Amino acid sequence: MTQRALIGIDIGGSKVLFALFNEKFRVLEEIKLKTHSELGEKRFTQAFGEAVKTLAGTRVKKTSPWSPRGSAAPAWSTPHRVVEKCPNVPFLVGYP
Repeated sequence: MTQRALIGIDIGGSKVLFALFNEKFRVLEEIKLKTHSELGEKRFTQAFGEAVKTLAGTRVKKTSPWSPRGSAAPAWSTPHRVVEKCPNVPFLVGYP
């Protein structure tokens, strides 16, 4: 039976941690990147997408379906999941 894999993301002021978990929440693989808030939203979005694609590709190679499930950041957001305030990563204001 194929197990599902989940991707969790922790966005912090100095680093972003991406982790691929199995259904029992065991970490299968992780990627840690510096946030580099001085480089801005465009570079952040690019690095974010590359990390998710890498983890998704890992699961595809192992023939397990994956599902992005959520992320956490030290921020306030609207009910529509748009960042309103993020003291540690100011360029995320307005970020979906």
